[in-house]
Amino acid sequence: MKINIVPADWRFSESDLERIIGCANEGLGFVPVEFNVLAPRKVHGASGMGRVDANKYFEFLQDRRYRKGTVAIVSRTLYDGSRTKEFVQGLSWADERYAVAGPNHLYGVQRHLGLAQTLVHEILHWGKIMHHRKRVYAGDKLCVMMPNGGPGYTSLGPCSRCQSRFVQYLNAA
Repeated sequence: MKINIVPADWRFSESDLERIIGCANEGLGFVPVEFNVLAPRKVHGASGMGRVDANKYFEFLQDRRYRKGTVAIVSRTLYDGSRTKEFVQGLSWADERYAVAGPNHLYGVQRHLGLAQTLVHEILHWGKIMHHRKRVYAGDKLCVMMPNGGPGYTSLGPCSRCQSRFVQYLNAA
């Protein structure tokens, strides 16, 4: 599976990006994944220091005609303006296989882990895998498909059920 990463409104170093992708590779270790980092981009309508509607990044990915399987990684605080207007760590558009992932108030190593978890979580949504309604574990931590996860208590990867469903999705594609 090939995944494009677009650093959008980016404020991380190249080594930060390498660490995030390394962690995401670990979380998606049950399937072969190739990450391709594209040139950083500024997103029109997402400037300033405040929070940004994650849907702006979806419009950006569509308008620029990025191929399916593209994730915009941002250093901004995100909210979902199309639904609840609540803060989100990421958002996925499964039919287009686009996603956006942001750190939302995480710093240092927690930021890298949180972004990697969000990347894995949103990519799994492409396979129509939904959030768990009750606690499900992947090893000693919660499955990455739990809603409102975080680096301290959520795994980098999915539970065996989510893994199996994602592999089925890839095999059918």
